[in-house]
Amino acid sequence: MTREIAPNLKEGRMYKRFLFALLSTVVVILGLATPASAQVQYANDCDVTTDGNIDELVAHVHVVGNHFGEIHYLILNHQGQDQNNLNVRIYHPDGSLAWSWNSPDNRHSGVWYFRTIDPTVRVYDGTRVVFTAIFDRLLEPDPRCTARVTVAPEV
Repeated sequence: MTREIAPNLKEGRMYKRFLFALLSTVVVILGLATPASAQVQYANDCDVTTDGNIDELVAHVHVVGNHFGEIHYLILNHQGQDQNNLNVRIYHPDGSLAWSWNSPDNRHSGVWYFRTIDPTVRVYDGTRVVFTAIFDRLLEPDPRCTARVTVAPEV
């Protein structure tokens, strides 16, 4: 007799974070990414439910001293479409825009992407990073979700 067990989203998110940490460690050991002293700050994951299915964004930002390093993000589109995209906005503590970037409209579901942030963008206490994922739909409006994190300089 087979029993179907509904997946636990928290366990799924923890598993993705574990895989991300493992991948990041390997990349840093091999010297392929930001210095080992980089502080990783997680955005709150966001998800949107359409037709009873969940699309999800997982995003992280690296802070090195008082500068940004990279952002890492994963878009999970339950329809498996390959024209998803991500918009990133960084705001100074006073609310003014410090940096913005829109990914190409070709992000595949289930693939980790990395983007270096302009090294002139400084991190202050209360700097906000806003990630908006746009999940591609064929002949339908594209659902969105937004994840945010408030960062501080690395100590």
